[in-house]
Amino acid sequence: MINQKINSYIGNISDCADVQKFIKKYWKKKHILAQNKEFFKWQYIQDKRLNFSIVKKNKTIVGIMGFIPQKKFDCKLSDNQITLTLSVTSKNAPPGTLFRLFSTLQENFPIDFVSSSGNWDSGIINYNKSLGFKIREMDHFFVLPNKKFKLIKIPYKLKFNIKNIGKFRLIKKKDAKKKYKHLFVNKPQKSFKFLINRYLNHPIFNYEIYEIKNNRKILCLLVIRIIKVKNENIIKIVDYQGEKNNIVYCGSLFNYLLQTHNPEFIDFVSNGFPKNLLYKLGLKSKKKYPKLILPDYVNPWILKNIEIKCGTISNKKDIFLIMRGDGDRDSPNRI
Repeated sequence: MINQKINSYIGNISDCADVQKFIKKYWKKKHILAQNKEFFKWQYIQDKRLNFSIVKKNKTIVGIMGFIPQKKFDCKLSDNQITLTLSVTSKNAPPGTLFRLFSTLQENFPIDFVSSSGNWDSGIINYNKSLGFKIREMDHFFVLPNKKFKLIKIPYKLKFNIKNIGKFRLIKKKDAKKKYKHLFVNKPQKSFKFLINRYLNHPIFNYEIYEIKNNRKILCLLVIRIIKVKNENIIKIVDYQGEKNNIVYCGSLFNYLLQTHNPEFIDFVSNGFPKNLLYKLGLKSKKKYPKLILPDYVNPWILKNIEIKCGTISNKKDIFLIMRGDGDRDSPNRI
């Protein structure tokens, strides 16, 4: 039983150094969150609040749970739609610390929507289920160019047919946000300002945001990250905003990316899209090709498949879309 020497709370700026030391000691010594103060603050400081649920025993941290509200990247969005990030406990943490971390979050935020994702083992899956999360497997779709591959091996004969549907344009920070307002229809709710702050203002990674049109109507926005690995390109789709059925109009953009950047692969990890739409776009499901390795970890490059699960707590009527860019799924690991 947790005694009176145990207390929990939502962090503030004064906790930054202690939380970083805790991450360094009990999680990953060389992780960027343990080593880089500026990036740590960029990702987790919101006004004067540090977005960590913290449990202390005798005034010493024994557990932390990071979270990122949508409001972090746009002050007009909700503070109650949240994505969970890392959860870490020390060897001195009393039983129930992980539950205490989440209950502290619930006590401080009337949560409207919460999600989390990761390469979870059975223990983490059961823990998340016990918190009330509905667990699903993230869908992993991909397209390959017609080329001689240098980083990956292709043990299958694959042909792709992506039709040149839709027109695209690379957008800039100065573009008028009003013309995109109708696109933000899914949970967790985002905005044009959110996309600018989360992606284009990222202090380390470089992202591109494309506007997709058909018959002069703006249908959706697609966020990508082009990654250089051993002089080869990999392209990851990290976010999508718009009605889900409009994903099929991204075909021209995919063909442009394949022709211009000649990547090893383009992949698309998400949960919430009807699979028939991704097939209609011309992508293939990684699940059908188990011998094909399309790494998720690229810095450092690890030639290994991982199965990403996600969990949500939401209203049954919510139209949700979980993307690779949510939370800290697409974040640097090392300086």
